[in-house]
Amino acid sequence: MNIDISRLLQNDGATEEFQLNNVLDHITISGQDYPVRQIGSMDVRLKNKGNSVIVISYSGDSAVTIPCARCLEPVEYPVKFEGTREIDMKIPDDERDDESFFVIEKEIYPDLLFMDEIMQQWPIRVLCKPDCKGICSQCGANLNETVCNCEKEVTDPRMAAIRDIFSQYKEV
Repeated sequence: MNIDISRLLQNDGATEEFQLNNVLDHITISGQDYPVRQIGSMDVRLKNKGNSVIVISYSGDSAVTIPCARCLEPVEYPVKFEGTREIDMKIPDDERDDESFFVIEKEIYPDLLFMDEIMQQWPIRVLCKPDCKGICSQCGANLNETVCNCEKEVTDPRMAAIRDIFSQYKEV
């Protein structure tokens, strides 16, 4: 749902409030889709400050499903946000700063604002639990759920040439 602000711009000091649900159901980062779970509401308050300046106050919460960095199991990552942004509507869309990209002509696109807030809080990595064992590098088994019979010796592929030299001179 986009918010039309043309009526708000006609009355200095006017305010409007919106409670939006199901603003975004997924987010795409570098070609990877991440489902947005627990889609909470996003509260938006608009105020015409006068002289075609709109103050946008907003808050919301949600959770994004991100794979664990070690075992790839889905992890719900909570996101809470709130903020205020001022938009000068006299400035043409293509000349406004990057902070107002979610306002196009006389419409506010809450999904773009919501996505921006999630992106600002995007974690570097997420773990399903602090002691996650990850997956086996040989067979791909989730080591949190099963024990595999693969060789447990950790070998560094960069040391393969040296290992071959030592194996030639191994005592019998």
